[in-house]
Amino acid sequence: MRRLGVRRRMTGAELLLHGRADVVFNLLGGFHHAFPERAAGFCYLNDVALACLKLADAGKRVLYLDVTRITATACRRRFMTART
Repeated sequence: MRRLGVRRRMTGAELLLHGRADVVFNLLGGFHHAFPERAAGFCYLNDVALACLKLADAGKRVLYLDVTRITATACRRRFMTART
């Protein structure tokens, strides 16, 4: 199930990059607790971070806004220090 969430998130990023969508939304996702080196919480893949990195690597400015009650420590650690 989590791999499907990551695949859908990456497809959304591709649609944005190729101009085939202005906005994307993925109900199956939000597995944002996983770190690059280890799983955390109930997550072993971080779909949010992977999609953000794909967009940023393509030169896009990315806003990551987490409005959940539980902090996504892995995303916070990865993106709080990014200055690109």
